[in-house]
Formats: sequence, C-alpha cells, structure tokens
Amino acid sequence: LQKVSPEKFLGGDDEEGVEFDLMDVHEEELMHAISLARQLASAEDEASLAKGRDLFRAIDVNDSGFIDVDELAAAFRTMKLHPTRDQLTYLLTKYDENGDGEIAFDEFRFMYVELAELHLQMVREQKRQLRVLFSELDVADSGQISMKELHKMFEDLPQQPTEEQLRLLVEGHLRSDA
Repeated sequence: LQKVSPEKFLGGDDEEGVEFDLMDVHEEELMHAISLARQLASAEDEASLAKGRDLFRAIDVNDSGFIDVDELAAAFRTMKLHPTRDQLTYLLTKYDENGDGEIAFDEFRFMYVELAELHLQMVREQKRQLRVLFSELDVADSGQISMKELHKMFEDLPQQPTEEQLRLLVEGHLRSDA
C-alpha cells in the first residue's frame, strides 16, 4: 500500500508518499524576501534602491510611477494570495502618506516589509492547518496516511472514489515528483 507521509503532505521530499504541493513558497525564501525588504526600507545606496525600483516597476504594470489597488491585487495574485478589495484598500490607505490613492516608490519601500512578513505568517498558518489536517487523517497515528485512511477521508462524500481512482491519485502525485 502506498502511504502519504507528513513531509509529502506538506510538500517535502519523502519518496514514498504523495505530495500535495499546496505551497510553492518555502519559509527560507520568504525569510530572504523579508531581509531584502528590510534592506530596501532602510537603503540609501543607489544599488539597493535600484533593485527596489525594479521590483516596484514590475508591480507598476501601467508605468504610471505609482501602484494602484488593481496592481496591488495582481501582485498578490502572483503570490497566490487573494485579499479582498477592502483589505487592499486598507493597505493602500495605511501606506499612502499623501492620500492620493496610490503608492509611490518611497511609500512602497515600507509597505513591502509588512507584505513580506504577512506572507510568511500566512504560509506558516497554512502549514499549521495542513499538519492538523494530516493528523486528523492519520487515524492510526503512524506518521503516514494509508490507502485505507485516504479512502476513509472520502467517506462522507455523495460519490465514493474507487480503489483504482485512489491508486491513480497516489501514483499521479508520485509521478509529478519526478
């Protein structure tokens, strides 16, 4: 029987399990992004500011020199985050020092630190929730989810997957690792 290990469930490297690759961004990458964001916020040298301007220009898709709510939403979507319009408006209002409804580069430098930190918090919370879910599915407390436990997971659905469908699910995830 194929089993799903916690590492695979969370997107790790266990070769025997099924990978549910729900997060493309790893904490190390986010910690690096936070470090870069903090450097940008306090940067005074032209090289650091140039890197920040490149990032700013990537978000400022209409080349207006400002980031508006739609561009901010698009930037979030690239991080696989989907804040509400109210949340986006709140962020813009919080960092829009001159009240023009847009974020200039100097305002962006400080907003970016908070965004990177929030993204890390969200990833950590998602991982925590996935670990809780994994523990609930791992009824035998074996550290892996067996085919039987996987089948039990679908028990309450109106239509049950067949053993063959579950096997294909497991094999498909294993093939996607290659």
